[in-house]
Amino acid sequence: MMRHLIQKPSIFQIYSLPFKTTLHTKLREFQYKILNRILYTNDILFKFKKVDSPLCYFCGKELETLEHLFFCCPRVHAFWDEVTVALNSQGITFKSPDIKDIFFGLFDAPNHDSDGILLNYIVLESKYFIYRTKLNKTSLSFKSLFERLKIRFK
Repeated sequence: MMRHLIQKPSIFQIYSLPFKTTLHTKLREFQYKILNRILYTNDILFKFKKVDSPLCYFCGKELETLEHLFFCCPRVHAFWDEVTVALNSQGITFKSPDIKDIFFGLFDAPNHDSDGILLNYIVLESKYFIYRTKLNKTSLSFKSLFERLKIRFK
């Protein structure tokens, strides 16, 4: 019996995905900073004495690392659940993302079509939205992300 194996994406595929997903250089640069771990969070900024606390802006309970900020924080995790429900309700199949999907992109076989490009764009735009929400000290709301996406698609 032959098992279907999903091939891991190569480093080249991971770094080139933002170029296939968007023309916006700001989003490309943002993903590059995440991949190279040079996007600063409160954990690092606190060590540089730039912020008063190393804790997460959203939950205030855990150290704000990249992993916590974009995936592990309960508020951010709920946000990803909202994104998943909204996309599925629009007929766009989006399984609940895991941490690798959020950090590196979606590389499953069905995602090589236009829906895959759209999903990767939405994930990238969502991460940028999470980060900008933190910097602007505003509340994380799917409704606000949806409005941003509508503006971008126009």
